[in-house]
Amino acid sequence: LSYEPGNTEARKGSDRVSARMLPNTFQVFTEAGAGYESNPQNFASGGRDQAVFFGRVLLKDERTLWDTRWRTTALFSGNLYSKDGDLNYGYAGAAFGPVYAVTPTMTFHPSIGVGAAYFDHHFFYSEVFGSALFEGGEGPMNYVVRYRLGYRSYNDFFPSTNGGFADITTKFLFPAVIAKDDLFVFSPWWRWSGIGSVDNIGFVISPDDFRTGRYNEIGARVEYFKPVTDNVVLGINFSALERYYSRAFDGISFTFVDRRDFIYAPGIAVIIRNPYVTHQSSMRFDYRYERDNSNTELGSYTNHIATVTFFNRY
Repeated sequence: LSYEPGNTEARKGSDRVSARMLPNTFQVFTEAGAGYESNPQNFASGGRDQAVFFGRVLLKDERTLWDTRWRTTALFSGNLYSKDGDLNYGYAGAAFGPVYAVTPTMTFHPSIGVGAAYFDHHFFYSEVFGSALFEGGEGPMNYVVRYRLGYRSYNDFFPSTNGGFADITTKFLFPAVIAKDDLFVFSPWWRWSGIGSVDNIGFVISPDDFRTGRYNEIGARVEYFKPVTDNVVLGINFSALERYYSRAFDGISFTFVDRRDFIYAPGIAVIIRNPYVTHQSSMRFDYRYERDNSNTELGSYTNHIATVTFFNRY
């Protein structure tokens, strides 16, 4: 490779050696916390505040089989609400695929996966999906880009039926934007949902006239973090999204409209690193104001969210 950098056979041999030299790893990431929401039902009016408890466990296994690096991930997450049990939600999913070193600074991880969710005291949906994940860095910037395409089928208890979905989610991290050790994060995304629906509002309506599961969405989140001590980091953030539904029923005007929702949410965060005197944990306090400006009267809402979350890595 020193004398002939473009030699394909030599490059493949180098990649095989590099893969075999990497150790097998198994990591566990956990998140657990509690919070307060003023309007978790997202009602236009009359919502009641309540406490929420949540948890998330991510398992990540990487190992070399033959000459290829393989990654397996499993995700378990859930929310519990203090007053409205029909808001309780749970999800479990897993994905598996190889990891390729495309360049010295970028990896490519294609995978296939399955998942299932629970909501409102019922099995919610099952899904299959394929994804392509790119991770790497260019100079001081690090990035994660994921393309995903899947198919989801809902329980007959819910008005949604089945259909495809797709999304592109990204994260770009820029250190020392203003001062040393500061971090700026920019995370734009796009989502498409083609989930069908059935009539569940008591009128004789074609399923094509009630398609709240069919929409396009574009959004972004910006975050800025600044260390104030060795263990305390302050952060500010702002997220916004625009969602375009195919059609939706307005329960006040009793007409069908091409619904548009614009949701924005400014927030602040305080992060305490290593609260347990280890390098594998952190504690985070968040406040977020969430506002939806919809062109339907029942769609708009306001919600205040405050949470404390404990993170650990094993």
